[in-house]
Amino acid sequence: MLHHFFFYPYIDSDMPVFRKEAARSLIKYVTKMDMQGCVFDPKSKSIFEFARQMSSRHLKKSNPKLNWDFKVSPVPACGLSIEFSDGTKWETDPSSYTAGELRDELLQMAREVEYNYEIKGDNPILGEDEDFTQKGGKKKK
Repeated sequence: MLHHFFFYPYIDSDMPVFRKEAARSLIKYVTKMDMQGCVFDPKSKSIFEFARQMSSRHLKKSNPKLNWDFKVSPVPACGLSIEFSDGTKWETDPSSYTAGELRDELLQMAREVEYNYEIKGDNPILGEDEDFTQKGGKKKK
């Protein structure tokens, strides 16, 4: 007899799971990403996958102002530096992370930036047509 855990994904991480829509809205809080990796270094595997995920057309469409640079190094070197719209920076050695962990950490930090803007009541990222309320229902005239 098969147990239910064969049919449902088991998440063993403490990190929250982000939906695609949430990732597209949170990526707006990232202003700059600098990545570096070596093709011949197996520790750089996660940064190459992370760069592939961050270069998707949906994320580029969500944040066309995002300035990101990927440097391929001839020597074994791996690095990640991310700057957010409020000026905070995150620099890390991505060799100790998987690509999914890097993505989740990035989105978690972007969520914290969004929360800080929400607390202040001043969010420069949101346009006039967006707000923090849930959309739907009938529009009032």
